[in-house]
Amino acid sequence: MLENVLNLIKSHAMDAINNNPEIPEDKKAQTVETTTQAVTDGLKQNLNMSNLTNLKNMLSGGTASATSNPIVDSIKNTVINALVQKVGLSQGIASTLSSTIVPSIFSAFASKAGQANGGQGLDLGSIMSQLGSSNGDNQEGLLGALGKFLH
Repeated sequence: MLENVLNLIKSHAMDAINNNPEIPEDKKAQTVETTTQAVTDGLKQNLNMSNLTNLKNMLSGGTASATSNPIVDSIKNTVINALVQKVGLSQGIASTLSSTIVPSIFSAFASKAGQANGGQGLDLGSIMSQLGSSNGDNQEGLLGALGKFLH
């Protein structure tokens, strides 16, 4: 299930990065991997019970929820920092990539959430119950639960 989340993230990152001429060819693969890891790390840091309202809003659908959500903003900053520090991209290029990739990922999550349960949307109750169900790794449980809806 977690693999579905990672594949969705990597797919969106790969498209934006490979089509960006400002990223040197020799840094594209590292940029994709770093972006994928940074988004995953950002999800793990931000998706918890105290962020339930933001999670619900983020998964409610629409571009606005994917671009103006504190979780998305936090993850965009995580991606920017990782791309600057680990890949050596300029702040401007990293910011442009993050502003393109991260909202598209969460728009895809929202779209999948809307398709879940026969079009009734994502069952946040079952997703949030996953927080404690993965051998004490709450974030892994939530990411795994999100992954169920992305296959």
